[in-house]
Amino acid sequence: MLNRILLSVILIPVVCVAVYLGFIPFLVFICAICFLSAYEFWTLVEKIGFYPRKTFGNIVILLIVISIFFNGSKMASLISNEATSLVFTLSVLLLFIYEVIRFDIRTALPSLAITFLGVIYIGWLPGHFILIRDIMPDGFKYTIVLLATVWIADSVAYFIGTAYGVHPLSRVSPKKTIEGSIASVVASILTILIAKIFFLKGLNHSDIFFIGVLVSISAQFGDLAESLIKRSAGVKDSSKLIKNHGGMLDKLDSFIFAAPVYYYYLKFFVL
Repeated sequence: MLNRILLSVILIPVVCVAVYLGFIPFLVFICAICFLSAYEFWTLVEKIGFYPRKTFGNIVILLIVISIFFNGSKMASLISNEATSLVFTLSVLLLFIYEVIRFDIRTALPSLAITFLGVIYIGWLPGHFILIRDIMPDGFKYTIVLLATVWIADSVAYFIGTAYGVHPLSRVSPKKTIEGSIASVVASILTILIAKIFFLKGLNHSDIFFIGVLVSISAQFGDLAESLIKRSAGVKDSSKLIKNHGGMLDKLDSFIFAAPVYYYYLKFFVL
């Protein structure tokens, strides 16, 4: 528990500075996180028996994140974001061409599938953090609120689940409990409420409830999704990058699902 607190004391200021600076520093920060997470993801899926095209996947992940950045605050969809659409389209074509030329029918389809899963999971989804930060004029506030909500909800779920949890939440992660999950949702709603009082005046009462519930649930599924990958690979942590705390993917997992859910709610119902 003490290590968990100390790690937060170190990491939170670093993350907050990157978010505050925005622009190129934040882009570099997100690219670094995605690159480290991609390395861990490729390692995990290799243990399962897949053959990802790692170099190709890493390049596409970085190009997707950069293309989202250069599209500013436009909605990142394949319809309105032409730069990102171009990256996706070329990556599909080029990787298929590579597999056709290579002609290894034993690995071709699994390699295609797992490489593009990595591109979407590690590049496209976390890339929504850049879109949140680019929201004007309150991108910094919205980003900090998302970070704080997930951190607080996750911590509350951990402590309540450890102290009072009885009913298992999922077979994917046996230590997680329904009690902890409910506590996470409540903590998330309360965090958004506090954010409205002090930072985000434009939110109404329904926004507080729906953002709180959606962020908590999506973050929990993000955590479970990564746990599913790790259990398939037969490992406890995505890597040993952070002593006693696992890897970068272990720290990013909840945000991978929460960021796009949060962004699209803001885009369609708040902004």
